[in-house]
Amino acid sequence: MSDPGVKVSVRLSSALVDRLDALAEARGVSRSVCLQALVTDAALLPGEEVPGTRELLQITAERARAGNMAAVRMLLEREGRRSSEDLEFEREFGARLDG
Repeated sequence: MSDPGVKVSVRLSSALVDRLDALAEARGVSRSVCLQALVTDAALLPGEEVPGTRELLQITAERARAGNMAAVRMLLEREGRRSSEDLEFEREFGARLDG
């Protein structure tokens, strides 16, 4: 029989709830599962676990969503495409996506 765990409740601002929901949606999991993963990840010592390709892509995507242009470029390079959407983004934000 597995340990049923201990129930924990937290109080978050609306902004943090929105961020949690976005993280959970990006991972395709519930708020609860997302929080469990975040706590588990935070509890690991540096170098304790090497992230796989999927996790690295998730991390890169999260950073890209937060405005990290290097992460945006990396994801676009991985996709190997330059679309009209890319060019429109560059015009609108005045930032080059190809370096």
